[in-house]
Amino acid sequence: MILFRLVLSSLLVVGLTACGHLRTAPDGSRVSTLEGEEDQEKIQQIEGTNDDLSASPAEQNNIPIEVNKQVQKWVDYFQGRGRKHMQRYLERSSRYLPMMKSELQQAGLPTDLVYV
Repeated sequence: MILFRLVLSSLLVVGLTACGHLRTAPDGSRVSTLEGEEDQEKIQQIEGTNDDLSASPAEQNNIPIEVNKQVQKWVDYFQGRGRKHMQRYLERSSRYLPMMKSELQQAGLPTDLVYV
């Protein structure tokens, strides 16, 4: 139950800091409202990376990906100065990932939340 609350709290924080830069296109796809080719390239680059990380097609893109200043700040941090810390967290979490994914799935939440 504590894990579930932690995941929900994390989701709320991520949602609040990342919302506002996507809209739904007429075809149902998510479209960034950010201006500039550089932003669009970053989104495409991240979406391509997301496909490589997922174990199965059913798990891909459970959470819409968007890039804004807050998201980019944390991506830069975890790719740079915070990389060793994040690597350690991911290594330690691998023991619990199957259990957490199962809990999220039972709660009807995207399994991608295990990485939040």
